[in-house]
Amino acid sequence: MSTDSEAASAPPTHPGRPGGLPPGWRKSPPTTGSGLGGGVGEVTLRGEVEVFIEGRLGDPGLDVRQIAAAHYVSPRTLYRLFDGPGESVAGYIRGRRLDRCRREILARPDLPLVAICERWGMGDPKHFARKYRARFGQSPQETRLQAGAAPAADAAAGGGLRMAADGGRGGVARLGPAGLAGQGGQGGQGGQGGRPGEDDPLGRWLGAVRGGQGGCLVVRGGPGTGRSAVLGRLVSAARGFGVVRAAAVPGETGLPFAVLQQVCAPLLGHLGGLPGPQRDAAGVAFGLRPGPAPEPFLLGLAVLSLVSAAAAERPLLCVVDDAHWLDPASAQILAFAARRLPAAPAGLVLGTRDHADRFSGLPELGLRPLRPADAAEG
Repeated sequence: MSTDSEAASAPPTHPGRPGGLPPGWRKSPPTTGSGLGGGVGEVTLRGEVEVFIEGRLGDPGLDVRQIAAAHYVSPRTLYRLFDGPGESVAGYIRGRRLDRCRREILARPDLPLVAICERWGMGDPKHFARKYRARFGQSPQETRLQAGAAPAADAAAGGGLRMAADGGRGGVARLGPAGLAGQGGQGGQGGQGGRPGEDDPLGRWLGAVRGGQGGCLVVRGGPGTGRSAVLGRLVSAARGFGVVRAAAVPGETGLPFAVLQQVCAPLLGHLGGLPGPQRDAAGVAFGLRPGPAPEPFLLGLAVLSLVSAAAAERPLLCVVDDAHWLDPASAQILAFAARRLPAAPAGLVLGTRDHADRFSGLPELGLRPLRPADAAEG
């Protein structure tokens, strides 16, 4: 005879599939001990669940039963993972969907609001509007007005901003020489002295960060696109920001956390204010204390906490160039942080070559090759 607890732990069956297993079912837990005894095991499981949710936000059928089955735990265990003040599994999913919607509303003035909410699994526009206002204190339409419409001159300039659909993973911008201040001179939009201005895609993004809409931007461009110069102009335009710059090099791709240490070193003054597990994880990763390799989830949270603490003092801009040479450990943590940057004046920019795909799914700005005249003037 099965007990109630056994029934709660049993995975849902799915007729027609081998063994009656549901889609996404794993025959064994993803991490030994996850969800079985609290402590680090549950912290690890929580991280795995968040990653699973993040990759399926556009699925309107995403629910507790599906998530629990995919991680070989009972729904009861999943509820316990999210059992915090004012938190629930459904509330977490809804919050992440609303965050994605807001970022897309700001970045995609060409996309109807109803299409955005459907792309992120929120098919009822009225329900979406109510939850959006409750979370952000304004309606989706007010956010759109805040973002402003894309200038018509972009298309006429023959090298301005062109937004393209990307399967629900964030806006992809293509920027030609005429669409960036100081890059080509004619038709450029922006401030003086080659600085991105308010009508420039980079200037608009920087303005949103300054206004408290934290976010990440991947600047893609191969040799001959002036990527490093673009990043330099962005830094010059970040008046009043605390700026952290880092660059990956081929010789350090085998050194775990090499670039992450560059990014976080100026922020370590806030390390003492982090929760103990996060502080310990960061201390081990950056060589401040001995210990086993830190849990990626805890280290990712530590990086987010450091960024949030620094941004509370003044706007923060972190720029990492040559990200295609990142060591895998740094790339994993930076991608984790990039997808979870808080609603604070904090921005992360990753400069990489066109062929690099480790940051796929994040908002992008693509640079076209410079013409000879552009290169001479830039």
